[in-house]
Amino acid sequence: VQGLAVLPGISRSGSTISMGVMLGLDPDKATSFSFILSIPIILASLVFEVISCAKSGSVMFAGNVFYLLTSFFMAFLFGLLAIKIMKKMAKTKKYYIFSIYLIVLAIVVCFI
Repeated sequence: VQGLAVLPGISRSGSTISMGVMLGLDPDKATSFSFILSIPIILASLVFEVISCAKSGSVMFAGNVFYLLTSFFMAFLFGLLAIKIMKKMAKTKKYYIFSIYLIVLAIVVCFI
């Protein structure tokens, strides 16, 4: 179901958590597993961007790497926050909050 996330308005984490719960996983474990699934692609993306900056031969290579690493660190921190929020929603079974968020986000992105 991760592949469905390439469609606009489809959340990778939401779809994998939902499928995990539908297959009988505990919501807390499904949430943890969903976010663990994202680690390889996030790390691969970071490596790809660093290599891309290095190949560009830019004079600002060091500055670009600093911004990439800063962005990676911030994404990591907000990812941990997202995991905490999703686990809380999973325990209370208030998935509709996440659905409302995605609908609003999809509408905003379509207008942007």
